[in-house]
Amino acid sequence: MKSNLNKVLLSILFFIIFTCCVYGVNSLNIRKPVNAGKFYPSNKMELENMLKEFFNSLSTKSQIANLEGVIVPHAGYNYSGKVAAEAYKQIDTSKFDTVVIIGPSHYLRIKNILISNSNFWETPLGRIKINNNIVKNIENNFKDVELSSSKFYKEHSIEVQLPFLQYIFKRPFEIVPVMVNDKKLSSNLSRILFYLDKNYNNILFVFTTDMSHFHNYEKANKIDNKTIKLITNKNNSSLKENLNNNTCELCGEASVLSAMEFSIKSGYNLNLVEYKNSGDITQNKDRVVGYGSFLIESSAAEKEKKISPHLKDRILEISRETLDNYVKNNKIPDINIHSSFFKKKRGLFITLRTKNGELRGCLGRIYPTMKLYEGIQKMTVASATRDPRFSPVSEEELDNIIIEVSILSKPKKVNNIEEIELGKHGVIIKKNNRSGVFLPQVAGETGWSKIKFLEHLCRDKAGLNKDAWKSSETEIYIFTAEVFNEKE
Repeated sequence: MKSNLNKVLLSILFFIIFTCCVYGVNSLNIRKPVNAGKFYPSNKMELENMLKEFFNSLSTKSQIANLEGVIVPHAGYNYSGKVAAEAYKQIDTSKFDTVVIIGPSHYLRIKNILISNSNFWETPLGRIKINNNIVKNIENNFKDVELSSSKFYKEHSIEVQLPFLQYIFKRPFEIVPVMVNDKKLSSNLSRILFYLDKNYNNILFVFTTDMSHFHNYEKANKIDNKTIKLITNKNNSSLKENLNNNTCELCGEASVLSAMEFSIKSGYNLNLVEYKNSGDITQNKDRVVGYGSFLIESSAAEKEKKISPHLKDRILEISRETLDNYVKNNKIPDINIHSSFFKKKRGLFITLRTKNGELRGCLGRIYPTMKLYEGIQKMTVASATRDPRFSPVSEEELDNIIIEVSILSKPKKVNNIEEIELGKHGVIIKKNNRSGVFLPQVAGETGWSKIKFLEHLCRDKAGLNKDAWKSSETEIYIFTAEVFNEKE
């Protein structure tokens, strides 16, 4: 009896171990690189050398500052690797911390928008953490969403993107893997992507698809050229119709349609980087597969992205923690910084007010001379202890202090005061080694006219004659600011 029980338990244990191995997961919920050795090398050095060869063989192109995402192929590296590298080479990775990767499922019929809830995905180049905060946010706020780890176990379309990303980032980043097959879900998925783009900074969007399959070389080029034109023109309805009629072909059709709808909603442009088919690589032109790479770019005229709500919260948390610790312990606390957003240099001001609105301190840096997190801490301390108009903030006052943060754009010189928009622009006055600045919110708080605003700026802040702004020797600069506080 005991022997039979042991056999049953051993069988159950073997089944669990076997299932975990087959499905590429384990107790840490790590999605294993099941396609390594098939679609790309499983040996780390061989893989790195292949990627290096791809990137080194491309013509030198400057990275695109306003890049929001890419559409890339997902075939074996020997076939489509160089086409994908054409897009990946133009990504400025310093802008991004999280990559949302959207691809099709080739092996399972899926009805929903599937999002991986593993803890990590692994490649021969190492592990990549899942951004589970974003995953949970999507699950809680959108319909037709299903979380899974096991349903991603065999799929290659997302996995083959990861070594490219690891190669270009060369530092830790997080991912959100998404699978979708149903074209009817592309609209909902585009809404999710639009939401992420507007509420999170530093997200790169990667959409993945191959193009026509198994036609001769000439026919494949004809079909794919038509598809490319519809994609770059963002002609979403026409592409859907052609996909339904099989006059265009995309294995990641829902992925591409969501990229197009997302781009339309966001006002982004879709531009072709490279197109080839397998006949260009193997010279066998009887049955080929098409591969295209596209860039998703915001227009040059588009305004700089606003700071996302969760980053605003983090900025205020850093400032509050610094204020409380310095006033109580005379020490600036150590903080953990993971996001590259906080490592960029930005001009900023920290304003301290009492709960009834009275100013208690305000100092900052107009020009981006410090990393943001350093500026937050240093200017918080300076506003609390070194504003010459006020005595230092005491511990008894802390609960009555509201912190306001102003993150500044780079100042721009103007030649005519007509360019100044009160309430929108902060203004800097410079003359004879004297200078003064008013933040944008000063105009609304005082109700001054533009002339009064400039007069007070010259006299009260720069120590100049009130009419100094009229002098040809005076330089006037404007800037904008994102202003937010602990009350919001």
